[in-house]
Amino acid sequence: MDSDPTIQKMARLLEIGATMLAEPCKNCGTPLFRYHGEMICPACSEISGISSPSASGASSLKNAPVAVSAMKPAVRRQDPASASPSPAEPGPRRSEQKEGSEKKYDEYESVRAHFVPENAQDLRDLLLTKVASLAEDIQDEKDPRRIAEYFDLIEKGLILVEKMNNMS
Repeated sequence: MDSDPTIQKMARLLEIGATMLAEPCKNCGTPLFRYHGEMICPACSEISGISSPSASGASSLKNAPVAVSAMKPAVRRQDPASASPSPAEPGPRRSEQKEGSEKKYDEYESVRAHFVPENAQDLRDLLLTKVASLAEDIQDEKDPRRIAEYFDLIEKGLILVEKMNNMS
């Protein structure tokens, strides 16, 4: 990460869920951020309330380094490639799981709990089910890196299915 403290503050604000605005700070020109109804400049620590902030809340945010580091971090999402639901509990489908208007991407459905394929056909069916599930999940994805990860996983799954077909 860049060593510039302003960039670090900006990154921290984005991590905790602040919104970067198109409007620059009138004092220094740095992009303003909106967090809990207040506009914050990470460079010069200028704070202006969009809605009337409480005096105690505004005074506690005046110290920019403390304010940025003291704010609650947002919940991070896992990458689909590294997400691993517990084998004993199938997770809900991604399309059924919502938090507010935002979908959570950190749990994926297990095909069956404690499922062990008994033969090559069962394993092939399991792989095809997973590939189909990934193809369904990719429909709503906007992040190009995650889309590329999905494509890599789908390709690997199809290669395995093809190898299994060639073995029989």
